[in-house]
Amino acid sequence: MATVKRNITVVFYNVENLFDTKNTPGGNDAEFTPDGKNKWTEERFQKKVEDISKVLASVNKKELPEIIGLCEIENRGVLDDLVNTDILSDGNYKIEQFESPDFRGIDCAFLYRPMNLK
Repeated sequence: MATVKRNITVVFYNVENLFDTKNTPGGNDAEFTPDGKNKWTEERFQKKVEDISKVLASVNKKELPEIIGLCEIENRGVLDDLVNTDILSDGNYKIEQFESPDFRGIDCAFLYRPMNLK
């Protein structure tokens, strides 16, 4: 059986504080709420998610990246929102999120397309 070689696209992106708009008890995220210092609204959050999805999709014009590393995300929920955007939803991404001990409440994550890694 012949081995088929192919390229895969790997991306790492610092999304610079991808936070939802909810104040998490025990978290340090009050500034990322509608009443917080950043006046972080649902509309602003959704625009940031859409903008990030456009950047990720633009890396390879032929197909979505197979592997995406992200830093400065708040939680699993923001990742779910990201992979379910119109632009990225066809990628059927799986999510691995890592809770970090960072006092600011920011984490790292790994998105991957398992069907495209075989």
